[in-house]
Amino acid sequence: MPTIRHLETAQDLEGMLDATAAAFQPGYLSARRAFREHQNDPRHRPELSRILEVDGAVASSVRIVDRDFRVGKAVFRLGGIADVATHPDYQKQGYCALLFKEVVAFMAAEGYDLSLLFGIPNFYHRFGYATALVPATLTVSAAHLANLPAAATRPFQEGDLPALSALLEADLEARACAIVRDEALWRYRGVPNALTVVEQEGRPAAYFTAEERKDDLLVREAVAAGDACRALVSALGARAAAAGKETIRVQGVPPDHPVARCLCLQGARVELCYERNQGGMMRILRLEDTLRKLLPELQRRLAASPLGARSTSLGFDTDLGSFGLVCEKGSITLAPAATAQVTLPQWALMQMMTGFASPGDLLLAGSATAAPEAIPWLEALFPRRWPTAIPTDCF
Repeated sequence: MPTIRHLETAQDLEGMLDATAAAFQPGYLSARRAFREHQNDPRHRPELSRILEVDGAVASSVRIVDRDFRVGKAVFRLGGIADVATHPDYQKQGYCALLFKEVVAFMAAEGYDLSLLFGIPNFYHRFGYATALVPATLTVSAAHLANLPAAATRPFQEGDLPALSALLEADLEARACAIVRDEALWRYRGVPNALTVVEQEGRPAAYFTAEERKDDLLVREAVAAGDACRALVSALGARAAAAGKETIRVQGVPPDHPVARCLCLQGARVELCYERNQGGMMRILRLEDTLRKLLPELQRRLAASPLGARSTSLGFDTDLGSFGLVCEKGSITLAPAATAQVTLPQWALMQMMTGFASPGDLLLAGSATAAPEAIPWLEALFPRRWPTAIPTDCF
């Protein structure tokens, strides 16, 4: 009979590393090293490494990644999923599915509001996950940036971290959604070692990370405050020119981001990938807690809409339960749903939260139903955005 539990001993860890790395042949040694390093995540604890044993041998394992997740002003507890693997001797016997169901229940019991994973095709939708993030890549010719005013740049210095953290925090709040990065995660990822800082008036105003590849300069993170995006774009062009690269590729910057807009005005190509049942997939774990934390962001959106001064009540019915939103002249409160005007699965609500799909998109696809009078309110509360993860923060 299979047994599911968490890591308890050093022997457990070695067994998990052997079993899970075996699933990644021929890269066994590199996978084993990576999985061991992941145990050093500053927010990891043994309970978050879940294993399924058969006759005392580790057959399957999952690592839960403890993070926070931001949707505008709202911040949620996020249970990330990583290092999912099943030993070749136990594959295609349902063990991974059995373990994964336990992991979802465990995360909900532990108080995680949402869950996120970066998944293989056509597997995780079985557990209530749906694609909710959109990978974005901007490609620009370095020659297009050659005549921009020069920017002042320098390598990262230890004293920069508070200023750069503040830049990132402001950037994340303006995005559709994002994984939150605290100081410990900044250092765990080794981000500071790869940073180029852009200065204005002697202070950090922007930063980026860049990797010189064979055919291009790859930028995995680019953050700027206000009009500093112009200086950042100029710095990217100078870095590419110094490296002899004709092409710059910027990842993790959505089309509505100031840096993306600056690049587009210089002649950039934007690639958005809407994947199906794979990639950045999410689900809601605790409906009521999620909604309570989401209220300030919904209130902000409503106040900025033409409906901000009006009032209504909306009833929702999902597979995790029913709820009501009472909108009263710009304020929103959570209440029991008297009548369900909107019916949708939790994963569709999750897609609306990140902006991956608008209410109209879901109605068009047949993933939700709504009374006609509710639709304008839904569109005000859940506008379509470009929810793009910063690659540095992916797991």
